[in-house]
Amino acid sequence: MGDVFFSVRMLVITIVVAIFLQIKVGGMTLETRVHAWVQSNSAVDTLRDVSRGAVKVIRVGYKTVVNLIDARIAAGLSRDQTAGSRPWSLDLGGNDVFMKEQGRVTPPAGRGSAPDSGSAAED
Repeated sequence: MGDVFFSVRMLVITIVVAIFLQIKVGGMTLETRVHAWVQSNSAVDTLRDVSRGAVKVIRVGYKTVVNLIDARIAAGLSRDQTAGSRPWSLDLGGNDVFMKEQGRVTPPAGRGSAPDSGSAAED
C-alpha cells in the first residue's frame, strides 16, 4: 500500500510543479526562465562535458573488453573455426564421387575446372 501512496504523492507533486511553472512573471513563464537559465549556466556546460567524457570512456572500455574476450576465445580455436577468418573461396568443381557417378570425368586437379563435355563414362 505504501508504494501506491508514494506513486500518487509523486503524481500530485509533478502536477503542482507543472502548474506552478506556467505562471507568467514579466511576460515570460517560469518554465521559460528556468529553461533559459539551464542553457546559459556554466555548471550545465561542465556537466555536459563530463557526460560526454563518460560516454567516451564507456564506449572505449566496452570495445576493449569485447576485443579482449574475442582474442581469448580466438586463441583457443584454430583459424578455420574462428568466424570472419575463414578463407573466401568458391569451389565449382563439385564432389569427385558425384561427378564420377554422373558420368563426368574430372580433371586431375579435381576442382575448379569445367568437366569434359566430350567424354562420358562407359557403361
